Amino acid sequence: MNKLLASSADQNKLALTLKGLIPLVLILVAMAGIDLEAAELNEVVESIINVVAQVGVAITSVMALIGLVRKIWIKLQPSE
Repeated sequence: MNKLLASSADQNKLALTLKGLIPLVLILVAMAGIDLEAAELNEVVESIINVVAQVGVAITSVMALIGLVRKIWIKLQPSE
């Protein structure tokens, strides 16, 4: 499981933050008047998990790229 999605207490369980966000999303969907069946609900949950995972990948990729550019920049600076 992606470290972003995993619980800090037990790496094999889903993070409490996500467990709390999923019902919130469902309440908002219900308030919008959209009726979801079990299959659709599972699809929504999977989509949320995928989005969170992809955002995590994007953030860590940008951080790695910034670190690499910084290292190259520092190496190219003239020594004093």
